[in-house]
Amino acid sequence: MSDLVRTSFLLAQEREGLRLAEESDILSLEPLASPPHERYVLRFAAQSVLADRDGPREGSGVFVVGVWFPGDYLQRVAIPQVLTWLGPRELFHPNVNGPFLCLGPFRPGTPLVEICYRVYSVISYQNYGLANPLNPTAAAWARRHLDRFPVDPRPLKRRLAAFKTRVFEKGGAA
Repeated sequence: MSDLVRTSFLLAQEREGLRLAEESDILSLEPLASPPHERYVLRFAAQSVLADRDGPREGSGVFVVGVWFPGDYLQRVAIPQVLTWLGPRELFHPNVNGPFLCLGPFRPGTPLVEICYRVYSVISYQNYGLANPLNPTAAAWARRHLDRFPVDPRPLKRRLAAFKTRVFEKGGAA
């Protein structure tokens, strides 16, 4: 794979990822190092389930994930190499056991925007896998509390507000 293809891919990921972050009240995206960026920090201000002394509870927080597009990302993908759960440690989810998180099947070249949507769907319990969990205790708890999900039903991207249009004719009044 030529450097031009990889560079084009990385530049597109930054452009599209930053556009999504601008259109979201939930996501902030920070490119790291110099362009073309291959590393990002994703921050999601969301509701999820947190573990504390008294057991799991719903709560809000800022959930942070690192993303790295290694040199061979367009040919192969190793999820533990690409995604890193950075915190908080208290997230209680069947598919997260920091620093690891599982988003299900992942193909080489998966775009950053898709990664953002998939990570948010896990954090918010819009998506969770109970078979082969990274956190069996959280999976057992989730099986008993399916009626509580999703914890945060908001869409990652803001919806456009509905508006009314009015037609003005020459010389007419509204």
